[in-house]
Amino acid sequence: MDEHLSVEGEIVRMEHQFVDDNRMTIGQFTVKHEGYASREAALLLDAEFHLTDTSSLPQGHGEEVERKRAQKERYARMPLFWRSFGYFVYRYIIRLGFLDGKEGFLWDFLQGWWYRTLVDAKVYEVKKACGKDREKIRQYLKEKYNISLE
Repeated sequence: MDEHLSVEGEIVRMEHQFVDDNRMTIGQFTVKHEGYASREAALLLDAEFHLTDTSSLPQGHGEEVERKRAQKERYARMPLFWRSFGYFVYRYIIRLGFLDGKEGFLWDFLQGWWYRTLVDAKVYEVKKACGKDREKIRQYLKEKYNISLE
């Protein structure tokens, strides 16, 4: 998810790349990301329908956080399902993910297309069931996904 860390004290800039050598099975990966997809769908619905009061959220977490937030807002305004396809093409073709072989394809497909399409499918599901009724959307998220937006 979209996590931001605040650090008090000294930080150190790493000189080399950081590698997340994740050893999850495909099954573990998909189960984990199904839960993430529900929460991300709720965040996108919140951004579109203003389901929560964001006035009390902390602002000004730095340049990188603000840049990422702006990217997510642009992404959220793109058409459902097309945005996940476009993101996959960006990662796999434009960013040369195909050079990483089968593993690169699986990563870009699962993380860039499948996951993003799952998020969009959940957004679509909620909109189809609730229309633009903010209270119905809140209730649906609570009942179906155990996500409370208040």
